[in-house]
Amino acid sequence: KLVDPDYTMTTDTLLYNTVTRVATFTVPTLIQQGPFKQVQTTDGYYDLLHKTAYLGKRPTIIDSSSVLVADEVAADDSTGFAEARGTVVFKDTAQGMVVLCNDLKSSRENASFLATVNPIAIIKQETDSIFIAADTLYSARFSKEDSLPATGHGTDSVSAAGHQPASQESVNCIWDRYSTSQAPGGARDSTTSLINGPVR
Repeated sequence: KLVDPDYTMTTDTLLYNTVTRVATFTVPTLIQQGPFKQVQTTDGYYDLLHKTAYLGKRPTIIDSSSVLVADEVAADDSTGFAEARGTVVFKDTAQGMVVLCNDLKSSRENASFLATVNPIAIIKQETDSIFIAADTLYSARFSKEDSLPATGHGTDSVSAAGHQPASQESVNCIWDRYSTSQAPGGARDSTTSLINGPVR
């Protein structure tokens, strides 16, 4: 077991370089970060000095509200950027969404991800699910700059229609390059291209 202020690594065999502070995984290894984040891997390394990691042989990363499984994952904890490649499965239980793709880039700072190479998003509805396939899928938290512009009466069109404006925790999804959506058992929508956010 290797105990660090930020991580606890538990494994049967661990190669650790005391000079470079690089831990190399060669057998099933469990990495615990705080009470909610857990990494399960059998191959890769973690650089404790630079806080960078590479995980191979299909690791699993479990967080408080998400699960990521991929063939390989590279991450930089100092910047919050990560990339997963191969057969990627990303489950966001907080948003009720599953993303399937072959390349997923993510940023912890603004809770965003960019899915490419045959991405498919499955969004849970009240009684059904929506399947969305596109060339590129992007999701991020709304910022103040993304809020709807005010009308001449000092209210935006959504509020004027009796709807509440999106909160900071809302997710802004952009489906580009003629994305199509279809609910199981339902009729196929016409081909759409949603640029710069949801239709307003």
